[in-house]
Amino acid sequence: MLLSRQYLARKSRIPALLVSLAALQAPRAAAESLILNPVKDATLFQDSVDFASGVASFIFAGPIASGSPRRALLEFDVSGIPPGAIVTSVRLRLVVNRTAPGAGADTFSVHRVSADWGEGASDGGTGGGGTQATAGDATWRSRFHGAPPGTPQVPWLVQGGEFAATASASTVFSGNDAFTFGSTPLLVSDVSAWLASPGANHGWILIGPEGDVYFQLARRLISRESPSVNDRPLLTIEYTLPPPAAVRVPMLPTTGLLLAALSLLAVASRASHRRITRR
Repeated sequence: MLLSRQYLARKSRIPALLVSLAALQAPRAAAESLILNPVKDATLFQDSVDFASGVASFIFAGPIASGSPRRALLEFDVSGIPPGAIVTSVRLRLVVNRTAPGAGADTFSVHRVSADWGEGASDGGTGGGGTQATAGDATWRSRFHGAPPGTPQVPWLVQGGEFAATASASTVFSGNDAFTFGSTPLLVSDVSAWLASPGANHGWILIGPEGDVYFQLARRLISRESPSVNDRPLLTIEYTLPPPAAVRVPMLPTTGLLLAALSLLAVASRASHRRITRR
């Protein structure tokens, strides 16, 4: 009777043993995250097509009092994500430093840019008017401004930037604060596409409410060059890595696992029987 009880007790452990063996053969994917500042940013000025602001502490988006819009470009280097990783979440945080008088809660959107652009040495200062573009600056009409005068420009095919018509994400700016574009399928798709084809990574363009409104809705935002390090644009990417190599346990089908468990059980039972018969 004692042997039977011990046998039954060991037999009841078979399911747990099977689960343990299976777990060794099924490693889980590892979740990771990457936090990035832009590698370049710039402002485009619609009313001054050859003006720029490449290295200023601020970027601008939205229309000024005349209705002329500003648009901000931002690009991030995502090459730090390991090959084969699967992007699961993308969030973009921007800090609004100044809001135009009378502006309320307004929707701003980011769109994937489809052509390369430059960040030159121009510094438009703290205002939203910009300054004369320098060599390599992105302007309203050029991806790369030519300088000195007479140097060929590299124009946008469409003035104001080449970008996807559909916004990758949108959020509402209200007052001066930090605002986050929450993860969307399109943001995830953008970053995933850049991982697959790094040469296609031209970042996003930030666009505010535009049209024949003649309301001053522009925002001044902290740029990547700002001395306020903690307020610089921030991109948070979450991803999973491919599962690591399994522990070197022979890959057995379910029947094989069961036979292995029963074999271990039989060995344990014989050992127990020998101990009992010797007493």
